[in-house]
Amino acid sequence: MFSRRYIWMLAVLASLPTFTRAQDNTAQASASESITSDKSASSDDGRLPSSDTSASGQSQTGHPPDRRSFFAADLHASGDAEGNVTEGTGDLSFSSVANALAGVHLLSLQHRSESAIDYLGGGQFYGSNGYAVQQLNAEQRFLWHRTALAFADEFGQLPGGSFGATWFGGASVYNLGTDSNAIPPQSSISSFFGASDITGLTQNPLLSNISLVQLSEVLTPRSSLALTAGYGETDYSRSELTELNLINNQELGGQLNYNYALSRRDQIGFLSSFRRYQFPGPLGGNVSTSLGQVVFGHPVSSRTKFNVAAGPEFTRLSGVTGGVVNQLNVSGHASLSYALRRSSLSLSYDRGVTSGSGLFVGANTDTVQFSMVRRYREFALSTAAGYSRLSQLARPSLGTVSQAYQYGFVGAGVQKQFGRYVYATAGYQFNDQSSNNSLCVVSGPCSSIGQGQTFSMGIDVSARPRRLE
Repeated sequence: MFSRRYIWMLAVLASLPTFTRAQDNTAQASASESITSDKSASSDDGRLPSSDTSASGQSQTGHPPDRRSFFAADLHASGDAEGNVTEGTGDLSFSSVANALAGVHLLSLQHRSESAIDYLGGGQFYGSNGYAVQQLNAEQRFLWHRTALAFADEFGQLPGGSFGATWFGGASVYNLGTDSNAIPPQSSISSFFGASDITGLTQNPLLSNISLVQLSEVLTPRSSLALTAGYGETDYSRSELTELNLINNQELGGQLNYNYALSRRDQIGFLSSFRRYQFPGPLGGNVSTSLGQVVFGHPVSSRTKFNVAAGPEFTRLSGVTGGVVNQLNVSGHASLSYALRRSSLSLSYDRGVTSGSGLFVGANTDTVQFSMVRRYREFALSTAAGYSRLSQLARPSLGTVSQAYQYGFVGAGVQKQFGRYVYATAGYQFNDQSSNNSLCVVSGPCSSIGQGQTFSMGIDVSARPRRLE
């Protein structure tokens, strides 16, 4: 049952898919152009159209050409076989997982506003144990001639977090489900605070919620400004593992982003942000970060986009054993994307200070992700890979070596379409987790650390999107 704070978080979402990363504010089409393009696509494949939910300072504040509202619903059922090798002992264990999920999608396009809600809910069952699974992406945007005001929220109750999507049979299967509208796509709202749910140490759901508000203004035909503020929480206390002591955290941050068009193709920007992470409990403390970045975007072609950002990040760790620690690091982001009507490819790299994913009181984090989806008339193929390394913020006064945690995955999936709205999916993913020191509270090897494999088979059934007005 939800605690009160999560009940009211859901209750206020009467209006509120995704903020894109502020560093990716380059060479984007206007909202009206994006919406028109999505509507054309929906007439061909019957999928629910989507609004341009970038809400970034670089996107224009155009208005939808008319009023339209759409509703869609779908069902997902799958079975997974998971095999895990425990680090240190080499013991191999298998478990079976069943998933039953339902999703609803609502999109409303008005003359001066856009509303989008994507919700997925259901259960995941391990033998006699069952856990609730939920994911909600929601956004409300108000549009004027040069100004846009956006509110967004991302709520998750996902086993092991979203990185690698092991709870859904793997990232490749997840991407195929997103392609068929069976599930809401994982938004990049969480990137505002850095990846906060990387760890796959626990199968029990963690609760997370991130809320953002953004005000963007087109200053001149070449320049724009965006101001963003956000608050988030991650709660690991529902984990039933006795060998781990995962750390809850709260996050607060603000960001200012200025973008300027050097030419019809090239964009440059300047980003400044502040974030504060608070960690309640016996291992509590505070981590504050301030960074400045230069952002550059270049569309290699009409289908290929490249973005890069880099700059210094100052970090201050306080309120923990060992006193106050200051660090100066380099933060950065780079992404390359390629899109065709039936194919898409993305590659990204991120470096910066994050909350520590429940393992550490703050961590320097490097994350690389790759995904590719190729669609045919009745088939779709997907591959995905990712690697993340979290290094505990250094504490020289303690005289100890900082702990580090690595998590990587690689997998592939295939989807077969039967009729217009029925999809069958199969996938495989290999996962590997390791640490340079024991992350367990009790003695002995961690049963959650090591290598794992996931085999998944499922079916998605979608209803035809229904126009409400």
